[in-house]
Amino acid sequence: MLIVLPVLVLMRRGPVPPGAATAVVSVVAWLSAAVEDFPVQAVAGAALASGAALFVDAVLVMLDRRRGPNAPGRLMVAGALLPVLVWPARLGVLDRQSR
Repeated sequence: MLIVLPVLVLMRRGPVPPGAATAVVSVVAWLSAAVEDFPVQAVAGAALASGAALFVDAVLVMLDRRRGPNAPGRLMVAGALLPVLVWPARLGVLDRQSR
């Protein structure tokens, strides 16, 4: 909710500002790494999550330019794409930490 909802609210208002998803994901991911004093796994997870969010940003900006900010299904694409790409990147690295 902390990641997807703010991006969807921004998208509902109009075209997505470039970097919106990356900013939201990076703040959450890097703050959680800072709470743990930046262990290697948390830093790798935050970096991968930020990279995945950068990719999502590129896709969302491309969709806005191609289909327009009022295209049907726009919010559904963003709501599905963001968690599907960001969370596996973040949690895949953190899973290796527990082994």
